[in-house]
Amino acid sequence: KFIYQVGDGISSLLILMYTIFVESDENKYKIFFIEEPENNFHPGFQRLFINMITYYKEFEKCIFIITTHSNHLIDIGNRENKNAKIFLCKKESNIVFIK
Repeated sequence: KFIYQVGDGISSLLILMYTIFVESDENKYKIFFIEEPENNFHPGFQRLFINMITYYKEFEKCIFIITTHSNHLIDIGNRENKNAKIFLCKKESNIVFIK
């Protein structure tokens, strides 16, 4: 199949992972900011995404900062990646709390 023949979820995953593969460097630390990767991702693709950024040797020096509203994605990340740090941020009366 051609890329334009696949669904939005696969297209989004390919575009996101292509960028990470191209920009990652085994010799330098890289930081990636990813906003709500669960958009357009089937739960199976969410797991695939977390597994790829967790277990691929090429990403050992990569730091991923991910924002999400998905409990499913948080649960997967917490189970699969033992180095994951999860922060809850919420705003109350113009004050931001981070737990």
